[in-house]
Amino acid sequence: MLPQELKTWESLSPAQRALATALQETLKQTDCSQTRIAEAARMRKGTLSTHLTGSRVPTAPLLKDFYLAVKAETDASGKPLPYTIDQLMTLRDKADVRHCRCCTEGRGSSAHVNAEVQQTDSQAPASPQSGAGQRRMHRARRKRAMARQSAAAVASPPAPVPSVEGDRRPKTEHAAVAAWTELETVTHHLSEGNTRDAGILLWQAGRSSAAEHVLEAVASCRQAGLHEAAEAVLMSVSERVDRQAVLNITAVLHEAGRYEDVRYLLSASAQ
Repeated sequence: MLPQELKTWESLSPAQRALATALQETLKQTDCSQTRIAEAARMRKGTLSTHLTGSRVPTAPLLKDFYLAVKAETDASGKPLPYTIDQLMTLRDKADVRHCRCCTEGRGSSAHVNAEVQQTDSQAPASPQSGAGQRRMHRARRKRAMARQSAAAVASPPAPVPSVEGDRRPKTEHAAVAAWTELETVTHHLSEGNTRDAGILLWQAGRSSAAEHVLEAVASCRQAGLHEAAEAVLMSVSERVDRQAVLNITAVLHEAGRYEDVRYLLSASAQ
């Protein structure tokens, strides 16, 4: 059953309405419940509801997961879909652009990274996509700030006692971690001002990677000075539906001595 339209439907931009309508028409081609499609797309039912009502624009990866979940059902029943994935992506990009200051802030997608590259007055005017990226970055900053404040309120781990003779535990604060294979690509995207592709890579690292790979991503970003990128990965982890996976990642971070990241992840998960 499709969710009822929000009372604020009239406040949506034409592009946002077009995307929401397209998503609803796509979902109507299946006989599955919204809950089943959400589970197949690996997202919460409430998240899918916000996409269908237009109150939130899905990220590109979430939109792809939704499309594949619906397509799997329609392929089995032989029903054609009214839109291709490319058409939906085009609608998504148009809906995610903030055209003026009166547009409601925060309608954009949720998994993004702050490009740690300073924009100067001498640079060319930002494109619509980069403007939307800035809006998303401000939203992500606020959410990360809340997580930082909550994490700071948690007591720090006990101070280490002097090691006794024969203690073979590493004396460094953090255990050695393999380099993240996507770090160079993320750094390149950020240096080019391409926050969207960088954000997608960071979101995917937190969304679907194994615990050890999440550790590599977070540690590598921290070591490179990309602290908000590391927090973007942790924020993505906190949004996983599989809470056991979140606990496993938390345990791996703790085992590696990354207590600040553990506190940040736990705080973000509680938001």
